[in-house]
Amino acid sequence: MADSDSFVQEVTEEVRRDAMYAAWRKYGPFLVGAIALVIIGTAAQSWWKNSQKNAMRDAGGAFIEAQTVEDPEASAEAFLALSSENDGDYAAMAGLRAAASFGASGDVDRAVEQYQAVASMSGVDKRLIDLAKLRLVMIRADIMEPSEMVDALQPLSVPGEPWRSLALEFTAAAHVRAGDVDAAVGSLSTLASDESTTAAVQARAREMIAALGGTAPDPVIAPSPTATAGGSGDEDSESEAQ
Repeated sequence: MADSDSFVQEVTEEVRRDAMYAAWRKYGPFLVGAIALVIIGTAAQSWWKNSQKNAMRDAGGAFIEAQTVEDPEASAEAFLALSSENDGDYAAMAGLRAAASFGASGDVDRAVEQYQAVASMSGVDKRLIDLAKLRLVMIRADIMEPSEMVDALQPLSVPGEPWRSLALEFTAAAHVRAGDVDAAVGSLSTLASDESTTAAVQARAREMIAALGGTAPDPVIAPSPTATAGGSGDEDSESEAQ
């Protein structure tokens, strides 16, 4: 469970640090080639380090080697080959990286094709499937209707989903594009009030709410394990009764 949480947190924070604040200030464009390079590169290395199987380790080494290819088109083809030569999670990661490279080379159609291929894979870690779905929205944001974006992001925005905070941020951006500031503030307020998000994410959400002219909720502090374990059950019961 710790590896799973670490993977999601590492990738999500890389995405935010490199792209989200700039994208919000401009309200687009949503496709930034560097995002995909960071997302998939970090995912591959994290998976490789945590793998105990020789076959997975070999695939991880080949994946990292493919990252040294500088030309986007050649890189895309290298990752496509890796995807076809492997299965499961590594095939999905190679497909994601191939899609990112196609996007970086300007071949959006092939990028979309690869993201769709990963999103339809079976027997693959759900986080990778959902990441492909998120990237599909990002790369097609300039041609998607805001309402279509919101619909596509909704399943990724529910509590417990690994990319929920990113999906909420892009949902809010879609509402901004549609001119629905109240809905955008609502999505950001949900994010700012989510105890499962970091203080930095909550702070950024409040900044965006203020920029949109809304009223941000108060900062939320997640309860500490000690407080949760040692809190009074009687007080909780009394509060619920009231």
